[in-house]
Amino acid sequence: MDAASSRGTRARGEQEGGDEHEHEYEYEHEYDDLGPDHFDRLDKTEAAARLVRHLKQLGYEVEIKHAA
Repeated sequence: MDAASSRGTRARGEQEGGDEHEHEYEYEHEYDDLGPDHFDRLDKTEAAARLVRHLKQLGYEVEIKHAA
């Protein structure tokens, strides 16, 4: 018997019985996917600037203006 087992302690990551991959969730709700355009919706100015830079890198001339 090694020292850890005689003290009743476990190695890091070792669980008492059961499957190692079972987890008990601490949160009351499941994960909410914010969507692929989440950051674009947060900062529209930066999203537009990023898209303009990308189009210019592809060889396009770009002019944008706000929609009425």
